[in-house]
Amino acid sequence: MTTRELHIKDKDIRLTGSIIVISDSLSKIGERKWQKLDTSAKKASEILLDHGIKIKKSVVIPDEIDRIQELVNNEVNDQISLILTIGGTGISHRDITVEAIQPLLEKKLIGFGELFRSLTFKEVGTVSIMTRALAGVIKRSCIVSLPGSTNAVELGTNLIVKELLHIINLRR
Repeated sequence: MTTRELHIKDKDIRLTGSIIVISDSLSKIGERKWQKLDTSAKKASEILLDHGIKIKKSVVIPDEIDRIQELVNNEVNDQISLILTIGGTGISHRDITVEAIQPLLEKKLIGFGELFRSLTFKEVGTVSIMTRALAGVIKRSCIVSLPGSTNAVELGTNLIVKELLHIINLRR
């Protein structure tokens, strides 16, 4: 038996997720329109559902630290396994997702960002140095912050779903 198998004591945990899109532009156009225009949240939803992860919420909010932190704190509970934020991880002045999320984390999953950047480098080259994807845990929830591109969301979501059951077992 592997160490990983020892840590996954409860294989029947019902995994659930919330998706938070962080975008000034999408947050201004209304709920029905943003969901039609945004391909990244749609891709994340498809991957989560394909892995049996039920989506409890999918919302869009502007790039505002207070709003991000309030929503994330409201989502952290025993029923939410994964909080996935999409967007706001770049280096422009309005990209503040990392600054909003980092102080909330109880433990950072540093390897996630490292692996994400390494795989991104293989696809797009040195532009990957500006990628600030991160992951960590708050109470019993895993939180992952990804860039807003559909390719980045696909890569990051596929990475985290492979270890989500393991992470949740360790936090319980």
